[in-house]
Amino acid sequence: MSVSYCGGITLTSAMIAHRFLLSGFLLLILAPMAWAQVPPVANAPVPGADFLRADGGDPEPDTTAPWRYYPLEIGNAWEYDRHPTGLPHIDLGTRRVDIEKDTLINDTRYVILRSLYYDENGEPWHNGPSRTPIRFDTLAAAVYGAVNNEDPYYETPCPLDVPFDAMVLCGGNEDDPFYTYGGYDEGTLSFPDTSFAVTYKGYANTIGFTTSYAAGYGQFALSFDNGDTLVLEYMRIDGVEYGAPQFPLSDEPAPPEMNRPRLDAYPNPFRDHLTVSLVVTQPEALRLAVFDARGRRVYERSLGVLPSGRHEVVLDGSAFFPGLYFIRLSGVESGARSRPVVRLR
Repeated sequence: MSVSYCGGITLTSAMIAHRFLLSGFLLLILAPMAWAQVPPVANAPVPGADFLRADGGDPEPDTTAPWRYYPLEIGNAWEYDRHPTGLPHIDLGTRRVDIEKDTLINDTRYVILRSLYYDENGEPWHNGPSRTPIRFDTLAAAVYGAVNNEDPYYETPCPLDVPFDAMVLCGGNEDDPFYTYGGYDEGTLSFPDTSFAVTYKGYANTIGFTTSYAAGYGQFALSFDNGDTLVLEYMRIDGVEYGAPQFPLSDEPAPPEMNRPRLDAYPNPFRDHLTVSLVVTQPEALRLAVFDARGRRVYERSLGVLPSGRHEVVLDGSAFFPGLYFIRLSGVESGARSRPVVRLR
């Protein structure tokens, strides 16, 4: 089924429920079957488990890399319009989300997710922005958020590597998970002067929570029964903007670049070798590090004080196992920036 969403995406919990054939009656019938076939797990599918499908048969596998459903590149940003679920004509304001920078916690790489709500008059909420370290964990196929140097909660409520149109237990903990129907569809994201087709993955669970992620673009809809619905109206992904941003406001400018060095890496994906390209705008002592998809540091090197200009560092591809990595360049003055790369088999 192809669906067009104009001026952002309107996706209510009722629409998700209809798409996944998830009604309260059907859920009550299938829930006992789920306990028998899928052991209770905390936000991760069980290897070899028999996933349920509402209309019978085997769920369709998903070949998209799970992390692409929530791209955590520094500089990525999203804006969502807020309204009461089922009442889109009532304006509750806007939520602005930015991937601000990266940081290290217990020698594990995280990025800082900055979130700020604005009311219907464009005024920021009195408690200001929240800043949470988050990371993508490939074993759980989920985004974790860290508070007090721990991983206490899931930024994504469900794993992003489950088959399409499958039923899985996720969220909460092993003693108190909730049932979730996962599914997918193809639609068109429409912004001013820009429209493009996407494949998206959505989840609707038994506690009235629905969320959807578009491959390569991140979360585009979020809804709570008897609560609020957030609908994507603007995003900036890898430097490309879709739609027109309302925030940050003119009196709340985005963090300045501060003549930060530019970072690139090629070929990407790579196999035999990876060339890390740096463009330094002012002399500075820099360090280069590589982190695996779980955020663990697997390589580090001091580059010393590099003069202004272009520089290249060649890494031996055989030193890395196949998979997703993040190249991190850091300096005392310019801070840190990173870029994802993939090592092929």
